[in-house]
Amino acid sequence: MWSKSSTPPGLTRLMDSDKYSDLKLVCQGQEFKVHKAIVCIQSPVLAAACDSGFQEATTNVVNIDEFDARTVRRMVEFMYTKEYNDRVEQVSENTGAEYQGSSSLLASTPTTTEILLCHVHMNAIADYYDIPQLKQLANTKIQPLLENTWSPDNFSDIVREVFNSTSDTALRKIMASTAATHMEELVELEDFATLDAMSEFAISIIRTIIAAYKDREDLSTQKLQAVQSQLQQTKSRLQSAEQDCSDEKSLRDRATTRADHIIENVDNCIEILSKTRTCRNPRCEADFTCYIERGGFIDEPKYTLRCARCRCRHKDSWNLRGL
Repeated sequence: MWSKSSTPPGLTRLMDSDKYSDLKLVCQGQEFKVHKAIVCIQSPVLAAACDSGFQEATTNVVNIDEFDARTVRRMVEFMYTKEYNDRVEQVSENTGAEYQGSSSLLASTPTTTEILLCHVHMNAIADYYDIPQLKQLANTKIQPLLENTWSPDNFSDIVREVFNSTSDTALRKIMASTAATHMEELVELEDFATLDAMSEFAISIIRTIIAAYKDREDLSTQKLQAVQSQLQQTKSRLQSAEQDCSDEKSLRDRATTRADHIIENVDNCIEILSKTRTCRNPRCEADFTCYIERGGFIDEPKYTLRCARCRCRHKDSWNLRGL
């Protein structure tokens, strides 16, 4: 069936009927009855054939030998509907079937390559008959197929068909861009390297560029690994410095706490001294004089208040224990 969803009903009826048709496109024994007012305003080439003094102007028949009937049928469909059916079909033995006898086309299961070639042929016939909108439509169908269903298989056949059948620079750029994206894979394929569009020198240049790219990629990988190693070493040193700072702070906090305890205990000794008038030893008759004796260990000092004469200990010892 034709693609008619966005086609004005009048044009659809004209396409499906030969009523009022005034021009025939003949290809491979098939006749496509069309209307000059529809096709000539879209194709300057057909318009020139109909308006000139050539045979087509008098017979109203244009013979098309450069393309197959399916491609011509799709071109006519586009001229009436602005779309074409990209279903790949097989033509029955009744090659004399006319345009409206589309039941003679038997559907097959197409491969991606067949669908791509169908669109390439549409670009080619659009290029030949100077139908820019058809070229653009074919390209919008080709590009996503190449991007989303990429396979190196038969890609060389598609490239060969593009460069042999159409001069459309936009399509050639699409093919070149696709090839560049997958060049590392394609350059190893014999059929790609032997394309007429490729020269031995060009292939040599491409392979050299890829080899240089791989070398730079390996070098970049090595540099990245070196940088990662340096970062890891720096991280380890930073963690070690942080641990040292933490240990130093802990020692500093312990020293501060110890000093506070020392001061507190000395103050307690002085307070005891201020409240004591005589030695608590009843046999010591001297006026009470005293001193503070430091004992214990460095990390656990002990301070004792003693009578300076009899060395009698006053009150209990005050202990300072380090944290």
